[in-house]
Amino acid sequence: MRTKSERVPSAEDGLAGYVRSVAALIGVPPEGTTCEISDSANAYLAVARRCRRHPDDDVMLLWNERDGWHAALETLPGEQPAVLAYLGGPLVPAPDAVAEFAESVIAGRPVGQRNSPDLRPTGTSDHLASVLAVYAPDPALQ
Repeated sequence: MRTKSERVPSAEDGLAGYVRSVAALIGVPPEGTTCEISDSANAYLAVARRCRRHPDDDVMLLWNERDGWHAALETLPGEQPAVLAYLGGPLVPAPDAVAEFAESVIAGRPVGQRNSPDLRPTGTSDHLASVLAVYAPDPALQ
């Protein structure tokens, strides 16, 4: 039983921990990541390496609660990202599966799927919070 002073990890805590786990596996420093949960949950990772098929463009990994993980080419602010591939599969795959996906995209290997998998409708945060909870830091250690 938690006391009033014990902090319960939020979905935001879980998403931040999840994104840090993925970023660490693909070599993205913390300052190259962002994530938030507002009307929907989103994450961004700036990949430091270039894609073999698009050597002049920066690559980013994006995650949202509808499409899951997808790799895209950086575009100008306000433009839609040029999606290279969607990972598909579960909404919150293991970080090592995301890292393998990223490595395949960077190497120019065919991977994932071309169309959005539409994994779930936005706005149903209870399920998302429970899935992300395993990535939240233990409040007792903070």
